[in-house]
Amino acid sequence: MVGQSRPAAHARVQSLRTGETDLLVPFGPSTVNPYVLLAAAILSELVGTTALKLSEGFTRPVPSLGVVVGYGVAFYLVGLVLEDLPVGVVYGTWAAMGVVGVAAIGVAVFDEPVDPVGLAGLGLIVAGVYCVNVLSGMAAH
Repeated sequence: MVGQSRPAAHARVQSLRTGETDLLVPFGPSTVNPYVLLAAAILSELVGTTALKLSEGFTRPVPSLGVVVGYGVAFYLVGLVLEDLPVGVVYGTWAAMGVVGVAAIGVAVFDEPVDPVGLAGLGLIVAGVYCVNVLSGMAAH
């Protein structure tokens, strides 16, 4: 239509009804909870970090590509989440859950050691994320 512009494929609009962000994608709009995007960012970071270990100092092309893609997607998604949630909550949750996830991958995939004190520390990290996101008012937006 003349005089009317169509929104960009990934334009963001604020939903007045829910307060959540609507992502306009090529196949139509969808409302995405910022915590879903944050979870996807954490998973993408875990893919990138696992690929980093497998890349053997960037000497293996396929895992090296996995590093770039994993981290690229992770940072893109974190950028989207930062439009809805406070930076301290987002980065703290992303970093903390990345530490816990990478530690679990290290044990399960790479046969890295874990001991009771390490498990207690990881438990404290998870408890901290719970406190910041659920018990405190820091995540309110």
